[in-house]
Amino acid sequence: IITKEPDEYVLETQRYFGNQIGPVEKYNGTDLVDMMIIYGPKGWDYKPFLDLEGISVLPGLSCFADVAIAGVSKATGIMELGKVLGSDHYVCFGDSQNDIEMMKHASTSICMGNGDAMTKAEADYVTADIDDDGIYKACIHFGYIKE
Repeated sequence: IITKEPDEYVLETQRYFGNQIGPVEKYNGTDLVDMMIIYGPKGWDYKPFLDLEGISVLPGLSCFADVAIAGVSKATGIMELGKVLGSDHYVCFGDSQNDIEMMKHASTSICMGNGDAMTKAEADYVTADIDDDGIYKACIHFGYIKE
């Protein structure tokens, strides 16, 4: 739910992801919010939010940061899915700090070439930029698909 008219940071982030922005709606207060996105200028220092008790703040590559309940991440979601599927092995692709926790638990972690420096440092492999067929090239590199 987007609760106010999008500003330049929201618009830039949505262009980055290729998303359509939905209509502005009023939050009704009845649904549990377990994750949200906050927006600010690229490279903005989210440090003041990092020490807030009970939440985690994970900056993305564009003009946003994911905000989630502490202990909830892409990694915990994948681990829950793994329990259902009976597997704890997975390959992941990421580009932002919000992907680091997921990468720490992956069998193979791949960072996009245009990714954040901290995320690249965590990855097992850095591929080409997303706009330069990075996912495809990494899949060829690891033998998941043939050229």
